[in-house]
Amino acid sequence: MAVAPDRRTFLTLLGLGVVGVQTPRPKAQARLRVGFYLPAERALGQPTVLQALAAIGYRDLDLGSTEQSGAPLLDLRRSLDQRKLAAPSRHVPMPLVFSNWRAVLGDCKILGSRVVVCEVPAAERASIGGYRRVAELLNSAGKIMLQGGAQLAVRVHADDLTARGGAIPFDFLLTNTNPALVKFQAALPLFEAAGRNLVADFTRQRDRFVSVHVANTAAPDLATVLGAARDAGVQHVFVADTRPDPSFDRARESFEQLTELL
Repeated sequence: MAVAPDRRTFLTLLGLGVVGVQTPRPKAQARLRVGFYLPAERALGQPTVLQALAAIGYRDLDLGSTEQSGAPLLDLRRSLDQRKLAAPSRHVPMPLVFSNWRAVLGDCKILGSRVVVCEVPAAERASIGGYRRVAELLNSAGKIMLQGGAQLAVRVHADDLTARGGAIPFDFLLTNTNPALVKFQAALPLFEAAGRNLVADFTRQRDRFVSVHVANTAAPDLATVLGAARDAGVQHVFVADTRPDPSFDRARESFEQLTELL
């Protein structure tokens, strides 16, 4: 789904007084919080899943996107609260962030989410021109989200790390978005597959990443990567393993390994 058709309406809405955003002061380094990426369909109406994660020791969830809004999310919030779980970040389709930002912010307040994670739509990933359009809209959306109490972050897709027209889209987005308004979420397996040096990325781009996804928590260089992430201002490391695992053994093992590592 392309984002360009919403551009005029979105930029018009931006003129409703959303101005004057300042770059936040650097925060003191804190220990990375270990969380779990949970597809929304596994969170909605499945309290046994939430109970299992809470019993392991997880406290923070990165919720996958859902078409549900309003009352179902209020029920989910109650279920999270009962188990002392929180959803500090949630995924939302990028076109929805541009076209229906009031609903996005309203649902964030219901869930208690402070970070809105979105992904560049496939139609816009075909060319640098698409990324150029997206970058302009991201800067505007980031300003609106921040005024509404949420931080906008882009989940880096594999396509974002593949050259287009002589440029790497991810690097293009880094350069052409406001560091105070647009952050990023990095999936370690994708960066590794693309041959990126994440330690160097974290070092060069301090305060641009809010969270990372990990799959192999036993990777030999994971401590170094996560140490660089922490030093760069990353707040959460989310275990992202969506394979069927009714016993939650992998989730438990990942939590234990990361807790010991950090």
